Amino acid sequence: MPVSEESLSDYLSSVSPLWKAEIETKKFNIIMGNEAGDADSIISALTLPYVKDVILKDKNEYTNLPVVSIVRDDLPLRRDATLLLEMAGIKKDNLLFLDDVTQQSIDKERTVMTLVDHNKVRPEFVDAKVVEICDHHQDERQHLEDCSSRQIEFDNDSKQALVGSTCTLVAEKFMQHYDGRRDTPIDAQLGLALLGVILLDTMNMSTSAGKGTPRDGKAIEFLQSQTRWEDLVVNNSMDPNVMANLWGDRKNNADPMTSINVTWFYEFLRDSKFDSSFWDSLSARDALRMDYKRFETTTNMAFGMSSVLQVDVALKPNFLEEAEAYMTKEAEVDLLLVLTLVIIDDEPKRSLMILGNEELVSNLCDFLLHHESAAFLEISKESDETKENATKVIKLKQGNPKGSRKQ
Repeated sequence: MPVSEESLSDYLSSVSPLWKAEIETKKFNIIMGNEAGDADSIISALTLPYVKDVILKDKNEYTNLPVVSIVRDDLPLRRDATLLLEMAGIKKDNLLFLDDVTQQSIDKERTVMTLVDHNKVRPEFVDAKVVEICDHHQDERQHLEDCSSRQIEFDNDSKQALVGSTCTLVAEKFMQHYDGRRDTPIDAQLGLALLGVILLDTMNMSTSAGKGTPRDGKAIEFLQSQTRWEDLVVNNSMDPNVMANLWGDRKNNADPMTSINVTWFYEFLRDSKFDSSFWDSLSARDALRMDYKRFETTTNMAFGMSSVLQVDVALKPNFLEEAEAYMTKEAEVDLLLVLTLVIIDDEPKRSLMILGNEELVSNLCDFLLHHESAAFLEISKESDETKENATKVIKLKQGNPKGSRKQ
């Protein structure tokens, strides 16, 4: 299989305009990530249709339509994803975003959906038919009748994801077609985008983080060795030092770029994601909504989880006031869990804050502290207070950093 004549960016710029131009005549398969819109959701949604259409030639009556699962104006909040797209030469203006799709009424008879990095359709598309799921989160047992392909790589017994990244699943879909041949290079933009996310999600296969699996490791090795790196075009809008560092040690710029500096690549993306000055600049509301997911229990209680990469997020001005307003008026949930993650000396450290009415917060805290199914998290209480308006706030420390929102 020769290298594809169509790059990832060319593909995306050609397919995205079809939504507005031919919405009345074409049938579409909207491929979209979860509501948090992190790098894994964004990149897996952009690359899976490319893999299907360009590499596997797996086309049918539906036109695959990659959609970024957040509104266009919120992309700059996802610094790692933004930088990765820039490095790969993929322009924001050539992509479809959530607000582009929801601005127009969706014809249920002509539109289906593929879910990546989640397995329950979001409320805006509750009436859509889900035909495929590609995910690594706990199975919410939705879309069991109509969905013909439910790939959910999660072990319910161990409560562990079987891969660290949905982008690993995307890579696996075409790895077998290369079968170890070195004369079948992968498009450089595709290789860079997938590799960057897998490195981020597995923390560069850190054993202490416990995120990476052998399958992730195989995908990383495959993408490193099989990508045609010499085709990677320098993005003139970026700092020249960025691309120079990505290329690693070469005798001169004329030498073919047959590999990239993977360690630098990971650390560059990681540091952009955890940049303290960036998190300090955010309002409490933006920090909470940037990586937010909503969940519902079997008793119809709704709660939200916000992942925040700042250990002292509660010290932001008016944090509790903004958190309460976000919880009750915007997210409309009964409980808000704020999960914090920071990296100290290359080791992940996690903590948890729970906000809500006293009974619900106390019950959840007791569960996390004492129930055997939560014992692996190694939770301990740091503080407990009730505000004048009866909102209870409990802060917890998580001893085991391997436990995450996926559980």
